[in-house]
Amino acid sequence: MRESQWLHKNRADVGAAAEPAGENKSWALEFRDVTKCYRDFCLGPISLALPSGCIIGLAGENGAGKTTLIKTALGMVSTESGEIRCLGRDIRKEGREIRRRTGAVFGEIELPGTFTAKNAAKLWEKIYEDFDRERFGELSAQLRIPQEKKLQSYSAGTKVKLAIAGALSHRASLLLLDEPLNGLDPVSREEVLELIREFAADEEHTVLISSHILTDLDKISDYLVMLSDGKVVLYEEKDALLERYAAVKGSWEDISSLEQKKVRLLGTRRGSFGTWALLDRESVKGREGLLGESVVTEPASLEEIVVCLMKEEERRERGNRDEGTAL
Repeated sequence: MRESQWLHKNRADVGAAAEPAGENKSWALEFRDVTKCYRDFCLGPISLALPSGCIIGLAGENGAGKTTLIKTALGMVSTESGEIRCLGRDIRKEGREIRRRTGAVFGEIELPGTFTAKNAAKLWEKIYEDFDRERFGELSAQLRIPQEKKLQSYSAGTKVKLAIAGALSHRASLLLLDEPLNGLDPVSREEVLELIREFAADEEHTVLISSHILTDLDKISDYLVMLSDGKVVLYEEKDALLERYAAVKGSWEDISSLEQKKVRLLGTRRGSFGTWALLDRESVKGREGLLGESVVTEPASLEEIVVCLMKEEERRERGNRDEGTAL
């Protein structure tokens, strides 16, 4: 692809797991040519290496494969092919030890409705030898989780908070969070995000958090992985994306003239107050004067960048299909 550093295209012949540019790192998760197929959906082949000691955002529309990818990392679903290593261990050979060192949240907690938070803590103490009851109590108080009420009376958001408190209470090295912010009010969302930041502040800790809401991932992620139709189409450091792309605004004539000068613009849209586009700064390196004083340059949001890159990829794929049909 034209910009392989920014758009990662999965291929069956990838020899090593795709990884972001930069210095060598230790890997929290490694996927090598992993595939998982259902009747109407196929994940992969996925080749991906996720670094330790950071927060990795996993984005994609509903049905893109986020939940399936996370479940394969825990050995919760079998795969047709490939190898997965989690915390340096083979998931097929050392799944029990991996799960002991991993905290996972898949939406609302799945426990009997007659359970209370205290019942849940007693159960987790039996499952996880490192479960810290005192830490669980602190998190429960911080997140305002009632201890005596039955789970069947909890709101969806409170059930999610209970699951997160449990996942953070057994000294895990890796957190796998699948849409953990769903159902939370704005205050609770920020509280949970802050807990995730605090956990990841320890360089021995890693978080993989999925969401279809990019603004949430923008707040906390160090890296971004984007899935579409079971494939990884974007994998990069968040800051690198934000540095490479910028928003430009100007008249239709100003923006059109930039395109004629081989300036790479994405997502150009014309409105009643001017024209907006996403600028690839690489295309004006050494010739920044082309932008002129009439074009306003502003930081682009992560959501704007990803949406434009995804639409560009869709157009390219559509063009490739059309060429194949014509042949």
